[in-house]
Amino acid sequence: MKQIWLFIGLLGITLPLLREVEQAYGIQLTSATIAAQTEPPGFKDKLKDLLSKKKEVEGDSKSVTEAYGTIYNWIHQEEIQLYDSLSKIGVTDWDQYHNIIRVQKIAQPDASVKLAPNIRVFGWHPYWMGDAHASYQFNLLSYLAWFCYNIDPETGGCANPESMDSWLKASSLVDSAHANGCKVLITITNHSESGNRALLTNPDRQQVLIDNLIQYLTKGRGDGIDVNFENIGDGLEDELTAFLTKLSQRLRQANPAFILSVDLPVYDYYNNYQLAQLQPWVNLFIVTGYDYFNGKSRTDGPVAPLFSPAGGYNIRHSVNKYLQAGLKREKTILGLPYYGALWSSKLPQPGVFDSSLQFIQHLTYRALKARYCTSTPSYDMERWSAYYTVFNQDSNYYEKCWFDDTITLKRKYDWVLEQQLAGIGIWALGYDNGHEELWSLIQKTYAADTVLVYKDPYLEQKLFKLPRSLVAYRTLIAVAGIFIVVFLFAGLVVALFDWRVREVFFKNKTLRLLYAVSAITILFGVYAFYLYVTEQSFLNNNSLPSLGIGLIIGAVVTLLVSYWFDRKRTKLP
Repeated sequence: MKQIWLFIGLLGITLPLLREVEQAYGIQLTSATIAAQTEPPGFKDKLKDLLSKKKEVEGDSKSVTEAYGTIYNWIHQEEIQLYDSLSKIGVTDWDQYHNIIRVQKIAQPDASVKLAPNIRVFGWHPYWMGDAHASYQFNLLSYLAWFCYNIDPETGGCANPESMDSWLKASSLVDSAHANGCKVLITITNHSESGNRALLTNPDRQQVLIDNLIQYLTKGRGDGIDVNFENIGDGLEDELTAFLTKLSQRLRQANPAFILSVDLPVYDYYNNYQLAQLQPWVNLFIVTGYDYFNGKSRTDGPVAPLFSPAGGYNIRHSVNKYLQAGLKREKTILGLPYYGALWSSKLPQPGVFDSSLQFIQHLTYRALKARYCTSTPSYDMERWSAYYTVFNQDSNYYEKCWFDDTITLKRKYDWVLEQQLAGIGIWALGYDNGHEELWSLIQKTYAADTVLVYKDPYLEQKLFKLPRSLVAYRTLIAVAGIFIVVFLFAGLVVALFDWRVREVFFKNKTLRLLYAVSAITILFGVYAFYLYVTEQSFLNNNSLPSLGIGLIIGAVVTLLVSYWFDRKRTKLP
């Protein structure tokens, strides 16, 4: 009976440790994990209210996507709503609105420079960036997606036909792209849960949409479709798969060279994307690796954290989730931001909970560089993000602006190579208008004449098979190692119930001291291994207080047991 209770106790200790590993590397133990990682206040209460439909705003129950927006990409919706509203009040000269710097004002790109053969660079060109494409270095782009077709889910037609008119007039963009081997796609958007349900459950509306898209591609000399659906509700996985399959089939019938790309959110909450079934029909999947911290976040933080040593969701988690679900690396594009997020706060420290914290706005790379031209950025080198902390004399608040620059983007570009992904995506082209350093970074990292980027089958499959397997299964190895150590310790404890074993192990104080030191050494070794696997810092770690408390309790228990053993031993005949 004692052994059974001991086993139950050890299992209770092990499960929280597995939870730490799961959060650090991305193994999903429960369906609520991602929601817990977003750290909204009072999550459990909100979740109960949500499930019981007690949480209401203006008489309507909030959906998961509305209640926990930090796991969805809101930047696309936010900007479409802004610029569509401007279009409706007559703003059409986007070059004047954004003060676009044209190509003659900057250095002409070297067209002889090409991307490495197995690297692809995907960029979205929002219609509201006007003629910013005149300064794009198309030789460093594989795909340009014209972000313009907003779906009317009630008909399948276009909700912003004036933007599609600009697509039909964009002959100079298409010519420049095609001259450099860059394919031009049309991005279609559907960003409301009700809208997605209305479209995906109605074949007639889908037919209207597909017919319109093929006409626009033919007239505008496009090369394919990019699908940007967000806020997809529960229970639509079959309908989404059927629609994307039908869209791909119709595109191939119209022109076998047409391609289809699909934009994936940072987390597929309802598992709507059936990747195994979609792989034959989709040419590229773009993981939108940004908007992790936004206006719905509890604290300020990186727009696109590569890692999260203290817990929380990040780019590595997002990509690994999809890879574990069956997404092929050679079809995976990592989308990265050319924008930043701005908060104001009474406190200067970045990334801390503060009741005075307010989200202000998103800023393009160009805008934030102009705003903080006299400031020097700081860096979070664990999450690989840059940020400004500047005191605003007028408001008496600190401005905290998180963004990515050449230093942090370089690390993420290298990570894409390390993971052997297909390449990178950019939200959005033109947001760096007037700044050439981000184009130069792409060239320095991915151009065929500056970096050796290739995969040799012999080297990969033969020479490096073992180390690659160890890296690929390091989480499994870490968990197995933890279980081995825990149950070896459990076996030792069970053995100690035999007085003869206790007599051999603890017959004098020197041996007892030696075993205590060994136990502490093993404990630190396991902990260090855990930190290494999860890429966490020892000094900046949420579990450090728990470790300290555990060491103190363990020391006290050891002293008490030793004292008790000495007393029992002195009473022996």
